Formats: sequence, C-alpha cells, structure tokens
Amino acid sequence: MKFFFQNRLLVIWLCLLGCFAPVTGALAEPFLFSPEKEISFLGKYAKVAEDKKGVWKIDDVKRNGMIWRQSDREVFNFGFSDSVYWIRFSLQNSSTLAADMILQVSNPLIDYLDIYYNCGKEKSRAVLVGDRRPFSQREIKNRLFQTPVFFQPGEICHVYIRSATHDGLHESLPIQLVTREKSESDSLFYYLIFGVLYGSLLVLLIYHLSVFIGLGDSSSLYYMLYSFCFIIWSLAFHGFGSQYLWPEWPHVGNRILGFSNLLFTAAFVLFINHYLQTKKKMPVHYKISAVIIAILMLFSPVILFYKYALFYKIFFPAGVAAVLYTFALVIMSIARGERESYFLLSAWVAVGLGGIVYVLKMYDILESSFFTENGFHIGAVLQFFLLAAGLMYRVQKLRRERETALEETAVAQRRTLDEREEMTRVLEKQVYERTADLSQANEELNLKNQHLIETKMIMEQDLELAARVQRTFFQWGRPAAQDWELAVSCMPAASVSGDFFDYYRDSSGHLKGITLCDVSGHGVSSGLISMVAKSIIFRELNLDSDALLSERIFRVNERLTDEIGMVENFLTGVFL
Repeated sequence: MKFFFQNRLLVIWLCLLGCFAPVTGALAEPFLFSPEKEISFLGKYAKVAEDKKGVWKIDDVKRNGMIWRQSDREVFNFGFSDSVYWIRFSLQNSSTLAADMILQVSNPLIDYLDIYYNCGKEKSRAVLVGDRRPFSQREIKNRLFQTPVFFQPGEICHVYIRSATHDGLHESLPIQLVTREKSESDSLFYYLIFGVLYGSLLVLLIYHLSVFIGLGDSSSLYYMLYSFCFIIWSLAFHGFGSQYLWPEWPHVGNRILGFSNLLFTAAFVLFINHYLQTKKKMPVHYKISAVIIAILMLFSPVILFYKYALFYKIFFPAGVAAVLYTFALVIMSIARGERESYFLLSAWVAVGLGGIVYVLKMYDILESSFFTENGFHIGAVLQFFLLAAGLMYRVQKLRRERETALEETAVAQRRTLDEREEMTRVLEKQVYERTADLSQANEELNLKNQHLIETKMIMEQDLELAARVQRTFFQWGRPAAQDWELAVSCMPAASVSGDFFDYYRDSSGHLKGITLCDVSGHGVSSGLISMVAKSIIFRELNLDSDALLSERIFRVNERLTDEIGMVENFLTGVFL
C-alpha cells in the first residue's frame, strides 16, 4: 500500500513536470492553409525561444537544443529587451492546387529580421531584411517585410524567424500569410489612404501658411511646424521613408523617427501655448511650458547619438507628462469661458487616448492589434483635423474682431471727418466775418489816410506860405559899414524856423549892431514866436537908438511877455 502510494505520487509529479516543462522536441504540427483564404495570422501556430546573449545561429536552432514555448498571441510583442527571439512554425498547403503566397511581417520598424525557409526538396533559403538594412535587400519592394513562398499541393515548409533589435526596443511582430492579390490590394488601399491623409495635411499646411502671412497669427506657424514634424514621423513610422526618402540610409531613418517624435511633441506644447495665449493670460504656466520644452529638447542628443530604446524609456513618460500638462492648460482656459478651447480639449482627448493605447502596447499590457499599433497615429490624425477646425474658428474670430475694429475705426474716422468739416465751416465763417471786418476797417483807414494826405498837403502848403512870409521879414541886403564886412545866410532846418537875424542902426541910419536869436523848439510854433520877437526887437532897437542896450533888451522882454504870454518856448539871443 505504501509502495502504491509512493508510486502514485511519483506519477503525479511526472505529470506536473510534463505539463510545465518547456517544449524542446520536434516541430509542431504544420498550419494547414488554403490559397482560397486571403490572409492567415500565424502567431498562435508558432513557438518562441529566447536567445539572451544573441549568439545562436540557424544551425544551432535546428539542432533542437533550445527551449521553445508555444505562443498564445497572434502578434508577438517582446517590448524592451536586449535578447534575440527565434520563432518557428510550419506551413502546409492543404489544397490540391499550387499556391503562390507571401509571408508578411506587417510592421516596418523591426530592426533586424532574418527569415529561413526549408520547403520540400528546395534547399534552405535565407532572407535578411529589417529597417536597419538597406531597402534594396528586400525581395519585394514594399514598405512592409514580404517574401514570396511557393507551395506545391500538400507541400510542407518549415520557417525560422530571427528577430533582433539594435538597441533594446523590440517592435511588435505580426506574422501573416497572404495571397498576392490580397497583398497588392492592401498595399493599394494603404497608399490611397495615406496619400489622401498626407495630401490633406499639406493642404492644411498651405492654408495656415496663408493665414500666418495674412493675419500674422503665430499659432498657425506652430501648427505648421507640428504638422510638418508629424508628417515626417508618420512617413518613418509607416515605412514610406525607408521606401522613398532614405532607402540606403536606414540608420538615418531610425534617428529621424525618434527626433521627429520629439519635435512634434515640443511643437504641440508650443502650439497650445500660443493658441491659448498663456504668455499674456497665464504667464506662470507659460514659463512652466518653456521648461517642459527645454527638458524635451535635452533628449535630442540621446536619440541622435545614443540608444533608441533608452530615448523612448525616458521620452514616453516625459511626453505623457507634457501632454497632461497641456490638458490642464486647456481645462483652465475652458474655465475662463474661452469657447475655442473646446476644440483643443477634443483634440487632446483624441491624441491622448491614442498615445496611451500605443504606450500600453509597447509595455506589453495590451495585445497588438490594428488599433493598438496605429492608436497614436489615428488619434493624431483626428487631432490634426480638430486643431485645424479650432484654428479656423480662431481665424474667423480674429476676422470678426478685425472687421469690428475696422468698423469702429471707420466710424471714428467719419466722426473725426465730420468734426473736422464742422470746424472748417466754423473757421471759414469766422475768417469770412473777420475778413469783412478787416475790409471795412481797411476802407475806413483808407478814408482816414486820404483825409490825412489832404490835410498834410494843406499843412505843407500853409507851411510853405509861412516860410515865404517868414523869409520876407529877414533883411537880406547888407547894410553899409565902415569897419565890418558882412555876409548873410539863413538855412532853416524845417520850412518855418525859430532862428532869425536882424540889424539895428543909429539915428543917422548907420549900422550899429547885429542881432542873432533862436527860439527853442522847431516848426510853426517857434516860427511864429520868432516873427513876433523880431518885430518887437526891431522896434525897440531902432526907434530909440540913443537908449542903453540893456534898457532896450529889458523892454523887449517885457513887450514879448505881454504879447505872447507864458509859453514853454524861450528866446536866446546875441546882440552885437
């Protein structure tokens, strides 16, 4: 009984070890396919082995010395790892017809992909491809990794695939068996879809370039930068860059992929800041955004000169933090009542969800599928169109504001013109009235001037007459004198002068003396006084010639004072 119990425990342990022991035996049963089926996913029909040191060759693998495990996923996703992974499976044509098929790995970002075929009587065939190898090495010139496989009816083909990474980041590995017709139709479909996408983005670029030139809105400039970096990233991410832009420089393409990812994330933060005008409305958050952009740009040497995987290990958390911060800015903008921020919110939700799905796929949390593989791309495309709609709304708002400003300016200009016209009318009226007053004053002045001229002429005539009369009073003839020689001249400063001369004689008529006198002042008043004074002096000096000269001068002063009275003028005279 004890022996039976011990043997029973041994059987149980052997069963458990058999259940959990790794598979090391021969190849599994082949996957039966029919050429009538257009596409078959091979992930769940394959086994996987990990080469941690990356030293195994195909011959080592075929010796069955490796530890294989059965796959439970349709798409392999090894994530961040420096190991090399081997995948093996067998294919058998279950049809009675020959099948011309294509083995396709539907991810263009795998660094090194070595495919080894052992089909029927055909010798082993190796295909070495990958996005770090020249595009010219591919048997089928397609953005995806495709190799042709021809099957005879019932023929079995054993396939080994070696997937290696350059710097520690394994991309997802979807392995499919497709017909040539399916491959060609899918390629045509994807070329059409992406052609429309890139064409639409280029149209948006040109439109926002015209908006930037016309309105000077810096948001349009950063939208163009963001769109351009996204286009470059998308071309690299989907294999179009390797096929058309850098087919013989594969390492350049890998650097461009990460660098463009970095740039369009930074451009996205710049766009959000300028769209929301955080520099003016939220200066503190503007400075924080500048720090985030500086941190993002510090990663550029890592992607350009160091490991690709290390860049994404650091960049993805930082990029997610940057996107979350922009989400906070959008929420604050909405809280302030800015309606155009709803476009940003919708765009952020689209790209945020897509990015989260893709990151979860990279860390092997979500299974690889069309939506997880292209989640970020789908979200980014939706985001671009939502942002374009937001910019168009903003442009319309700016145009309305500009039109309103122009209308207000026009109203102000019309008001200014009206006020200027009114002022002009008032000034013209005042000038007219002042001119009329001046004309009337000028006429009056002309009349007065004419009157003055006439008066002056009369006065000049009177003065001339007075001067002639005054000259008749002077004795211009020279009196006889025995001892003197006389010369006489009198030149008045004006027409009528206050200066005069005269002679006085004795009783016998002989020259006895000369008188020279000057009345103070000039003009008529002095002339009149001089004439009165001359008459008085003549009578006093000539009528009583025997009196003393002092007596006669005294009588002249008395007589002159009596006749003229007290005036301001005075008489100065010399009697010889």
